[in-house]
Amino acid sequence: MHHVLSRADVRGHFKSILPQGALLDFGWTVPTHPLCHKEMQGNADAAANYLKNLLGPLNGVAERDGFARWFHDRGYYWASALIKFDTLKRFERELDPRARDQLLERLLTSTAGIRGAQNLPYLAISGRDIQKPGVQLGLTDVKANRGHQGTAVDAYRCARVLTESARDLAPSLKRREAQVFGQLQDAQKATEMAESEYSRHTGLVLSSTAAVIEKKFDLVWEYTEALQDERKGTGSWLYKAESWFAQGVTTLETANTLAGAVSAYKLLAKAQYVAVVLGLQTTPHRDMPFAPQGHSWDWMPADVLMTAPAFSQFLRDPEDCLKLRREAIAQPKLLRDLLFPLLGYNDAPPPGAM
Repeated sequence: MHHVLSRADVRGHFKSILPQGALLDFGWTVPTHPLCHKEMQGNADAAANYLKNLLGPLNGVAERDGFARWFHDRGYYWASALIKFDTLKRFERELDPRARDQLLERLLTSTAGIRGAQNLPYLAISGRDIQKPGVQLGLTDVKANRGHQGTAVDAYRCARVLTESARDLAPSLKRREAQVFGQLQDAQKATEMAESEYSRHTGLVLSSTAAVIEKKFDLVWEYTEALQDERKGTGSWLYKAESWFAQGVTTLETANTLAGAVSAYKLLAKAQYVAVVLGLQTTPHRDMPFAPQGHSWDWMPADVLMTAPAFSQFLRDPEDCLKLRREAIAQPKLLRDLLFPLLGYNDAPPPGAM
């Protein structure tokens, strides 16, 4: 079983700052082929070691904040969330109340992007006053992405009341509204209101997902192509996966041909591969095409790969599917591009650099 970070190493590092008897819950791993496990485990060990170096004694709050932002903006949410959690616990007394609240909000936002770590939000908020607008917005993010619709709505409504006098939080509130309720007009408005490039990209992802659900496929291409153009080769891996997912479903819906099935399969295979390797949690995918009635909110690319009629019609041979998958993830060395920043390469921040 594989996790993007070595669980034993990470748990050992965090043991001293957790309540007695508590363990950091990973809760989600990926089964790997025996021939792949050794290499993947080596990468996970190296990634955990690199993370522990970033959390070394030479790096204070400002440096750690820079590391966490770097990883978050690129979709490495496990690394970002763990850096923030470690900082929150180890520098508790040095942070003023406002700084603690802001760090907690950012921690929750990173946690919303990771699959697993069910107890991380609760370890972070335990014993704290969470009736703060930013914290409730962060909890809305976590609850919505984990499929807890009722509590997500409650947190959103609480945040809405708390932000009535905080105009600077209006863009964030609109993003959470679009995330919780899935309405295209809300997602479009959130994109217009975005206060940063990353926030605009979030709005484009929410808009493309809502457009898929409403079967407004011209808009899907408009939003995903805008996202790809603006990233210029960088940006969040989660958002890359989300755009490939939306494009794959759209292709299936609009091109009922062998060529369409092949293109869609490759897009969905890439999206699933990224989500699995990095342990990412997608935004809510409700009422998606090809989904059976009453399906889970957690509708992933793999679900479409297994259920879309076009694949059983045009791609019946498992060997053909395996060949397409290899083509999708081999160029341009997708695994290398995904993992190198977690090992300290590809412009990743060296310890003490920020």
